[in-house]
Amino acid sequence: RASYSTATSSPSSSFLTSAHVPAISASSGQNVELDVEIFALPKLGADAEEYEDAASPSGRCHCSGSHFTFAVADGATEASFSGLWARLLVEGYTSECANASLMDVVTRAAESWTASVGARVLPWYAEQKAASGAFAAFLGVKVDAFVQDEHELVSYSADAVGDCCLIHMRGGTLIAAFPLTRSEEFNSTPSLLATRVEPNCDVEIHRTSGFCNEDDMLLLMSDAIARWFLAELESGGQPWEQIRDLETSDGVLFQDLVCELRSSNVLKNDDTTLMRITIC
Repeated sequence: RASYSTATSSPSSSFLTSAHVPAISASSGQNVELDVEIFALPKLGADAEEYEDAASPSGRCHCSGSHFTFAVADGATEASFSGLWARLLVEGYTSECANASLMDVVTRAAESWTASVGARVLPWYAEQKAASGAFAAFLGVKVDAFVQDEHELVSYSADAVGDCCLIHMRGGTLIAAFPLTRSEEFNSTPSLLATRVEPNCDVEIHRTSGFCNEDDMLLLMSDAIARWFLAELESGGQPWEQIRDLETSDGVLFQDLVCELRSSNVLKNDDTTLMRITIC
């Protein structure tokens, strides 16, 4: 049975709003708006077909609603069809009903992965590798807007397995980092969700929750860029400014930023995914 650990942050004294994205549920009765944009780049030397991260929703949108779900996953390179597994996880999480548990999502995604891979004609050695299953780190975030005591509130809750991270920024202040809080916590053997049942029995699902204000940023990151972001904060840098300004008139292209950081050896050469959610 999967185990759980939880953390909770408190609302700030000023309320204001927050939001979500597709997989919109018409509940709660209080709508909020947010800007959502996905940035993604394969590891250096790989093409788009070899990209093994995934994010849902995809692209860019301005959304209004009361409930949204978001997800980012990072497929393990060493396993077979990990990119497919990552995509099935994020799509399943953001399309399931609001009350579905993460392990319910995993079960259904694993069934889809097994059916998809099983329908392929593979050489014998690829069949043997596929029999071991696929693995991925995962982060899912739900955002809800509601009214309490005549105040409009926006809350979020998150589930995580492994080293995909949620960063909550309010201006230049780090409100929360989850599930890892420091760059030194990243390693080469993170916990992962598997397509097979047995490895998931011992996995630990981390959970957190918090509240957002207007203009807050929620950043969903795969491990490479999350580790860089936290390391920059620890050294006194202001990485949120670069993330905030990405692909605006004040910033640079995501590809240019990632390539510069890789060439400076401060960002691991890995598939790199960022979802930027700004509360409007």
